[in-house]
Order: sequence, then C-alpha cells, then structure tokens
Amino acid sequence: GDGKPLGRSSITLMPNVRSGTSAMMMVRAGTDVDGSFVFRNVPPGAYTIQAFGRPLGPALNLNGAPFGWMSVAVDGKDLDNLIVKVPAPRNVRGSIIFEGNTSSLPKPEQVRVQPMPVEFESSPMGGGPSPMKVNDDWTFEVNAMSGVRAVVVSAPGWTLKRITQGGQDITDVALDLREHDQNGLEISLT
Repeated sequence: GDGKPLGRSSITLMPNVRSGTSAMMMVRAGTDVDGSFVFRNVPPGAYTIQAFGRPLGPALNLNGAPFGWMSVAVDGKDLDNLIVKVPAPRNVRGSIIFEGNTSSLPKPEQVRVQPMPVEFESSPMGGGPSPMKVNDDWTFEVNAMSGVRAVVVSAPGWTLKRITQGGQDITDVALDLREHDQNGLEISLT
C-alpha cells in the first residue's frame, strides 16, 4: 500500500473464478526479500494472483493479513514485471441493537460479526476469522477486510433481523471492501 516491497510473504496463483472453471486449485509460493516471485510452467488460461502481507493477528491467519490481488491472462509467453498491490486492509465498523426482551443479553465477547467472502478473487481463498471486537457499548470493528463480503452474525440466543447502513436495508447485500472501509452498519438482533 505504501509502494514498498512486502519482503518475504505468501503469494498464490489460482484459476480465475470468472473464467468458468470449477477447479479450486491453488499454487502457493513465497516472495523474496525484494518482493519478487515466480510461478513456473503455468498453462495458458485466466488466473488470479493473491498476495498477503504480514498478518495483524496470529501468524497463520491469512484473513488477518493485508491482501491484494490481480487477474492475469497467460497465453504461453512469460509475463514479467507484474506488480500486485497490497493496500492497507479495510475495516467494517458499526453498532449492534437488540430488539425484544433484552433481559438476558449475551456478553460482547460472545457476539461474532464476520463478513465472509462471496467471491474468491478479491478476497482470500483461505484463512481463519478476521480480527474483530465487540465493545461493551455494542459498537464493533472488524479488521483486515478485503474484497466483496456478506455479513454473518452469531450471538447465543439471538437471530439476525436486519442490517442497515445509512438507512438502507443491506441484510442481503454484499459489502464492497476492495477500495474503502465500510462504516455505520447497524445490526439488529431479535
């Protein structure tokens, strides 16, 4: 995101989902200290390169890492000097509202807000849960977001009623986190 090489990090190559392939194959490689990488013997076709920075949380959680992607077409010739940009990770912020009998609310740490990838080009193919926190005042923040994602919420004894943003119902709408944060979500549980 700052124009400098990531150094040693993880990078993957997989068939481009939009090409109509149903194969969920991926090849992993590491980058050199200068950020350079090589994938050898790649057959012709449409591919997506995914690059990961250093995770913000546990080292093995790729969903906790800055992430960038690039679509490429391989036609039998070498592709040189590709630059996969890894921008600063995006965040999702908002608040949680409980409707109905609020005499037995869950503890904030029992509530999970997880925007899940709905397409696997601009979002990582794997990894654990993204770093997130629900505060005592029922505001929340989910970090290290990228791509297009649908919000999934779990809270013991409660069910999602709706999600709004700016007064619009977005319960069944995916959030676009490819270029900017998503703020002001209001999650209603019943």
